Amino acid sequence: MNGGTEGDGRAASGVRSAVRVLVVDDEPGFAAVAASLLESRDDRIDATAVESAAAALDALSANSFDCVVSDYEMPETDGVELLETVRERHGDLPFVLFTGAGSEAVASEAVSASVDEYVCKGTGDDPYAQLTAAIDRLASRTRGERRVAEHLDRVSDAFCEVDGDWRVTYLNDRAAELVDLDAADLLGERLWDLFPGTVDTDGEETLREAAETGEPVRFEQHLDRLDADIVVNAYPARDGVALYFRDVTERKERERRLHELSERLQLAVEGADVGVWDWNVET
Repeated sequence: MNGGTEGDGRAASGVRSAVRVLVVDDEPGFAAVAASLLESRDDRIDATAVESAAAALDALSANSFDCVVSDYEMPETDGVELLETVRERHGDLPFVLFTGAGSEAVASEAVSASVDEYVCKGTGDDPYAQLTAAIDRLASRTRGERRVAEHLDRVSDAFCEVDGDWRVTYLNDRAAELVDLDAADLLGERLWDLFPGTVDTDGEETLREAAETGEPVRFEQHLDRLDADIVVNAYPARDGVALYFRDVTERKERERRLHELSERLQLAVEGADVGVWDWNVET
């Protein structure tokens, strides 16, 4: 992997993490050449070349990669089929289809299979510059998303995001535990359908006003479905609302009991017709 300096225009201030890329192409020697060209254009890229889909799957099982770059036409399978298998086994690992088969049909098939980027080998003066830029975008996005997700999974509060239609788009483990449902059963559901008891309440009105005004809000709400009192901090975002919420049922119960004891004491004092005063022993 090539090292960069300030003079070569590719260095960045501070330490930059390596981007591990798996390059898949069945044409003999092509994957190795492509890997070398990628490394020469970005000193962060550490590219590994393989010449079959089977070898690619073995490599993905044995090592960690930040992105896969694959040709479309290969003997035992094609790039879209490889993409589908990668999605099944490795989730949302970024996948770029880098192919000379640039027909609209291939592009449509790739998009339908949720390919992250589609780059034609014969496009422009330097298709490897386009490919490098695509890898950089995907690696930066996924690492940023991973850091955010790791942070949200560590916070003690339950957290979820809803989109403009109030459908749940993300929730951390604490939120799933609190609601006592699998995350898969919650994602895509409207907030008001999950908690119908909140419809036409002050909580719903407060959240809708926050979404309209863009101002954060804090409020308490009783959720009949959970038989719990929660405190909610809502932060409007461009694509919806971020909700941090915490179960405060025990605290509310302590406050209720303390209030009852205070009332009983007051009644006892008044009934006994005795005087009561506060005494500061130190003064």
